[in-house]
Amino acid sequence: GSSGKPVRILHYGDSQLEGDRITSYVRNKLQSQFGGSGPGLVSVADIVPHFSVSRSISDNWIRYSVMNKKPKELHHDRYGALSAFSRFTTILPDTIEPDTVEHTATITLRPEKRCYGKAQVWSECRLFYGWHRTPLTMTMTADGVELSDEVIPPGRQLMVRDWRFPSPPKEVVITMKGADSPDVFGVSLEGRNGVVMDNIPARGAA
Repeated sequence: GSSGKPVRILHYGDSQLEGDRITSYVRNKLQSQFGGSGPGLVSVADIVPHFSVSRSISDNWIRYSVMNKKPKELHHDRYGALSAFSRFTTILPDTIEPDTVEHTATITLRPEKRCYGKAQVWSECRLFYGWHRTPLTMTMTADGVELSDEVIPPGRQLMVRDWRFPSPPKEVVITMKGADSPDVFGVSLEGRNGVVMDNIPARGAA
């Protein structure tokens, strides 16, 4: 409805959904009828471009997907709702302390100009992340204005950071600095009511 929380739809499918192809059309129909805006949840590192979000990331992001052979350094199955997560430092065994070198990684997101108008309007941004072993400095910049700059202590659980925009931004940049990357499960760009619809493709899933 027009008040209260949005209704969230998670659209799971195989590679036919990749890049928000089918979901973007269905989402636009639903948002036009029931309200809502934004493209929902997007991966940080992905294998195909996204129809509704223009995404550029620093080249130190590594993608871990449930669809790929599990790397031997990965000792958990927490892939999150998108069945994939991203990191900007390598995974270390628990017995090895992370070194003290700080790494910096960025995620830059803009509305894709050719996408549906409702998907271009973001009222808020939610970041799903966690399980970092060293303090994490996180900065959010919207249209060149810094909205927040904070240090998040290490944590072994899922964390959600929620930013609300005074007006829909044309560009947001999330910057993270730390010696040990969190597992970053995705960024959701959404409205405050109506329908939020996430596109969740799995290449090779029958």
